[in-house]
Amino acid sequence: NYLRTHLKNKDVKMTVRVSEPMENVRAVSRAEKYQLMAKKNDALITLKEEFGLEFS
Repeated sequence: NYLRTHLKNKDVKMTVRVSEPMENVRAVSRAEKYQLMAKKNDALITLKEEFGLEFS
């Protein structure tokens, strides 16, 4: 109501979203770094498979 009144706009809506706190995990090896990044971005898995990449 506060925003609607002060902005003089009855169509203003606000949604609040609270995200869960992320764990602070440190990756040590290249494989662990890859695992953490792949969790966040599935396209990384596709790139690895498509180009036949491996970790040494």
